[in-house]
Amino acid sequence: MKPHQRMHILQSDRGVNMRIRWECKLFFEQASEENQHMLRFIHYLNGAGAEVYSTAIDKPQNIFESLQSAFQFGLKGEQTVSKSIYELVDMAGKEKDYSTYSFLQWFVTEQIEEETLFQTILQKFDLLGGDKLAIYQIDQSLSSIRAQIMSKQTNQG
Repeated sequence: MKPHQRMHILQSDRGVNMRIRWECKLFFEQASEENQHMLRFIHYLNGAGAEVYSTAIDKPQNIFESLQSAFQFGLKGEQTVSKSIYELVDMAGKEKDYSTYSFLQWFVTEQIEEETLFQTILQKFDLLGGDKLAIYQIDQSLSSIRAQIMSKQTNQG
């Protein structure tokens, strides 16, 4: 396994901090997907004749108490993005900018998928717990969880 395919997580066990290595390709896939989403916005805005520039963002949190807290952090991030998308949809509707309103509908659907993904994973933690065996079982099911959610969204769309 390549180093970039591993994620370091700080886990607390009876007050003792230890570093564990856990393969979580999902987070790398998510980062790549988010980059593609940004490019969708840039291409749309460029096509509309808008001046587009990217500003620096703060370094995101990358050390967590547990794997579950990493997914909780991911869900909160997706919920924040959803709220921003909904605000843009509202603004486009009020401005009667139907082209932008239509463009944003893809992102509304995408955010439902993203939130559902993280919620489903967190439900696994609720059911299985956070011990090593549970983490292994969750790890083994991540790709199928993602595929099932994407398939449901595709079939509904």
